[in-house]
Amino acid sequence: MKRYSLIYLYVLLALVSCDTGNRTPPISQNPVSSFAPPLITRIAELPDSLKPVITDLSKKPKPQQILIPRQGDPAKSYTTPDGHIIELKPPVKKLLPAFANRKEEIDQLKEEKSFDSGKGGQPFYFNYTTDDGLAMNQIRCATTDQRGHLWIGTWGQGVSRFDGRHFTNFSVANGLPANLISSILEDRAGRIWIGTDGRGVCRYDGLEFTTIDIDKGLSNSVVDIKEGRSGKLWVLTRASMAMLDPEQNQVRLLDKQVYGLQNSTITCLQEDKTGQLWIGTTEGVVCVDPLTNRKIKGLTVANGLVDNHINELYEDIQGNIWIATEHGINCYLLSDHEKMAHYTSQYPAGDQNVQTIQEDDKGNLWFGTDIGAVQCSLVNGAIEKKRPI
Repeated sequence: MKRYSLIYLYVLLALVSCDTGNRTPPISQNPVSSFAPPLITRIAELPDSLKPVITDLSKKPKPQQILIPRQGDPAKSYTTPDGHIIELKPPVKKLLPAFANRKEEIDQLKEEKSFDSGKGGQPFYFNYTTDDGLAMNQIRCATTDQRGHLWIGTWGQGVSRFDGRHFTNFSVANGLPANLISSILEDRAGRIWIGTDGRGVCRYDGLEFTTIDIDKGLSNSVVDIKEGRSGKLWVLTRASMAMLDPEQNQVRLLDKQVYGLQNSTITCLQEDKTGQLWIGTTEGVVCVDPLTNRKIKGLTVANGLVDNHINELYEDIQGNIWIATEHGINCYLLSDHEKMAHYTSQYPAGDQNVQTIQEDDKGNLWFGTDIGAVQCSLVNGAIEKKRPI
């Protein structure tokens, strides 16, 4: 009897399966599913004319290296690539103007060890220009590598690397694809990625430059480069956004139309800890799942943003998403049931146009504005203190 029951069950399941297989699937209510998958360009399969260009630095002129003199050193000079002779002088240590006659602030910084306060606890800075060996005074971007070296992207003379004593200058003559540098990033493997205006992305591994200049996969005018949690790179260009896999040599172009951004100008990108991609535009913020092409949420002034023109997106250590606009700051508080907070009225007008956001190792947030920098701490969804610099 048990055998006949099993046979009956198999027949019944077969009939149901046949019925399901012939049934017309319901129309999806999600319009995203009707779009084609994103374009994936495999670099190895490209014709030779489109493959990355590898430049062997041993066959190029050595990058110019300038030694910065110290106090008491004999006079030095160097010759720029265009033939000008520059007399070098020891850099002058200067007190930050914001701390003039503010002993209480200086003592507090020294106590908190917010940054290197120098001798006597007085915050100072050194000003470096072409007179000291910097490739060009017009700087577009900078980053610090794992060894503490500072990489500086100039807008016309390539990249300067500063190790504390020397400037080493790289230009087209030394293997760079272009001298207009828009973005610099060091990835977790220690490679330096350089975004250029007009010649795509260049990778430097200490021995050679590799230029990825792919019209089909990556627009050549790079705006920004960011590294995701998986090690893949998000590349924002003037025309598109792409995911670059440095290990698999793949460029995946994301279709703006999929996310309803075909008429929007993308200004910034930020991948959060869950792998979701936050896209800042001139018309608000969109959060998407780049693996499934699903739009998760959209933020505009209609649902809480202080302004639709987004300058910067930043994820803090707690997983909150900070949104910098021309008229203040929003914080999407993932740690507080995805509450939207905004901070504007307590700041002067110049401070409201926030251009950049960074978090230090003590959890303090630093906002770069039109008139300086502001240090804040977020406690229970509210900014606890404010220190202008």
